[in-house]
Amino acid sequence: MPGSRLATGLLVVLLWAGGIPAGSAAGDEAVELLSGHDFTAGGYTVLARLWGRERHEIQRELGEFYVDDPAVLEELRNLWVTRGTAPFYACGYHYTVLVLQGQRIVDSFVINLETDCGAVVTAGGSYRFDPTLLTQPAARYRKPVVERREFASLKEGRAYLAGLAGNERLLLTPHPEWRDHDGEFRFKVPCPDHGYEDARVDACLDRLRAEIDAVSGGEAYALSESGSGSDYILVEMKCSKALHSRFDLHEEYFAWRDYKPAVTLYWRQ
Repeated sequence: MPGSRLATGLLVVLLWAGGIPAGSAAGDEAVELLSGHDFTAGGYTVLARLWGRERHEIQRELGEFYVDDPAVLEELRNLWVTRGTAPFYACGYHYTVLVLQGQRIVDSFVINLETDCGAVVTAGGSYRFDPTLLTQPAARYRKPVVERREFASLKEGRAYLAGLAGNERLLLTPHPEWRDHDGEFRFKVPCPDHGYEDARVDACLDRLRAEIDAVSGGEAYALSESGSGSDYILVEMKCSKALHSRFDLHEEYFAWRDYKPAVTLYWRQ
């Protein structure tokens, strides 16, 4: 499908924002999963987070883990090399692997460990993956301290997030939706003859942004396509409750949903 968002959607998993630079390879050319980073300079961390519940024996064995020793990161760079393309299976994944510089995501990929679906998916494509690449260096991994926090209000939660600035024990700076917006809702926008092509859908979104900017009073908001039909797109809008109360450009399709302020934090030992 020309211009389709399908390939991008497969990597929505890498939801903690940031670019996902990764090389692509054809045939049996080697794919270095950790290429392009100067680990010897220090300041890097590889953090492996579980994808959903533990449903594979390797997940139960390893749990979530991180590596921040430059020498060990260099070992992983040399070890985590695969080759051979794999189909984009509909099997889900077991791990999201984030490469962090400071507390910022600079690279990421997802891994399935099943015998029939084993693959690593990067922005460059889908490749075969041998689970022993994860298990072999297990003794060098460190366990993060994982903390779940819930807050009584958005104000309280946002104040807590602001207080995390500069905390070097924190592995990854969290960016929950409620940090910048109060909630979300969805509505249909006419978009005739879009043909499911990105450029035409983006043009409809651009027209919508111009409409909203004219009435938003400069308030921040975020739009994303969340579905479509032959002559419309379904748009998800994140914004303040005040902006939502003034919104009358299009009829709501899914009602407003308040965000519940909660966050999962990953700390160094």
